[in-house]
Amino acid sequence: IYGGCNIDGVISSQGSCAEVVALNNAVANGKYNIKAILVIDENEFVFPCGSCLQYLGQFFQTTNIDIEVVAAKVNGECKVKKLSQLLPTLYLSSSFDFKLKKYRNKK
Repeated sequence: IYGGCNIDGVISSQGSCAEVVALNNAVANGKYNIKAILVIDENEFVFPCGSCLQYLGQFFQTTNIDIEVVAAKVNGECKVKKLSQLLPTLYLSSSFDFKLKKYRNKK
C-alpha cells in the first residue's frame, strides 16, 4: 500500500493529484503491478479525474488486468468501479507498449 496526497502549487502544472503521487510512490518503491487505487474524502464519493484515470491506464497496460477504483468516505462507506467503467475509451499507447510491458515482471 502506497499513499499520496494532493500537492497544490501556485502554478497549476506544479501541483499533483493524490492518485499520481501514490502511483509514483509505488513506482519509486519498485511496484508496477497496480491492482487497485483508493480515494478517500470526508463527505462524498470522489473518483479520480480523467487525467489520473489515463495515468492509471498506463499501469493497466502493463498487465491487462482491469484496475479497481475505490471511492470511500472516512465513515467506511465505499463504491467500487473498474477503470474500464470510468474511462471506457482509455488511450493505449502502441509506441510506449514495449516499455510498459517490460515492467510486467517487476514486483
